[in-house]
Amino acid sequence: MQPKQKMQLKERKRIILSIHWTEKALEKIKERLSGSEQSISLKYEMDDSCGCGVNGVWNLCVEENPISTEKEWKTNAYPVYIEPSHVIYLDDNVTIDYSDQTGTFQLKSPNGFLSSH
Repeated sequence: MQPKQKMQLKERKRIILSIHWTEKALEKIKERLSGSEQSISLKYEMDDSCGCGVNGVWNLCVEENPISTEKEWKTNAYPVYIEPSHVIYLDDNVTIDYSDQTGTFQLKSPNGFLSSH
């Protein structure tokens, strides 16, 4: 394998993920954080009925400690922990928003809603 080919393979393995909190989402997550050492995780819950990972739902969770296998992702505010093997189910640019109408956090991307629960 040529050096250029090796470099291209390495670049494909690098995951670029940008997570942005809206002002409304920041306001609401601050209300849910008790001030103690809590972390925020995005959990991908897979639907086993079809036997594949593409039928999953993202959930935003506030926890005392992230699971040891979760990786910390920097954001414009609070870091978010995500299982690295689940990042493939996210778009490169995601926004965590909050809807007053539904009373829920929403995970959005330029391609649409990823979760509205």
